[in-house]
Amino acid sequence: MLYWECKRRLALLRRFHEQITAYFDNIEYASWMIGGGPNENKTAQKARREINMMMRDVAESLDLHGIPQDVLYQHPSALRLPSQVVDVIQNIFILYQYKDLGSERVFDCVERGIGSYETEYRELKRASLNPFYWFGLLLRWFLGLPFKALGVMGFDLAENSKAGRIVKVGAFVGYVVTLVAGIVQIAEGWSTVRSILHIH
Repeated sequence: MLYWECKRRLALLRRFHEQITAYFDNIEYASWMIGGGPNENKTAQKARREINMMMRDVAESLDLHGIPQDVLYQHPSALRLPSQVVDVIQNIFILYQYKDLGSERVFDCVERGIGSYETEYRELKRASLNPFYWFGLLLRWFLGLPFKALGVMGFDLAENSKAGRIVKVGAFVGYVVTLVAGIVQIAEGWSTVRSILHIH
């Protein structure tokens, strides 16, 4: 992941944490006898809108770092229902329907994501001071060009597949040959200039 992309996703997760805090701090749960969802004041309603707009990007950011968003929920034994996998991010507004599955599960998930991105951000910040880091990014970009070209033509080729690795090696060899040919051409051109100007 690039430094600035990591920085953007870290800022996103921090904003999301602020919004879920605002949401859960501003709702009141109705009695189970009454039924229905929690009562949301204006602050909670505003936070809910923000959460909904960020949810997809947040889920993607957590997936990229392998942060699990699913929990295995066991229904009360009296209901005799099978266990169920619940995504705590996607189901953030209906967690009240699951007994003993509270907002702390959402906070745990998001805070793990923030911690993981903070670690990567520090590492990338240090790496960005190294010129070889930028050279590596440039090389990866060049090696990725054939895949972009194939994608435009309608081919779906994964870079990490066997065929993808062959394309990468071929692209690398092609770039090296082009570079060497360019250097030879420049050297020959310089020799011609020197002979015309009688430079020894």
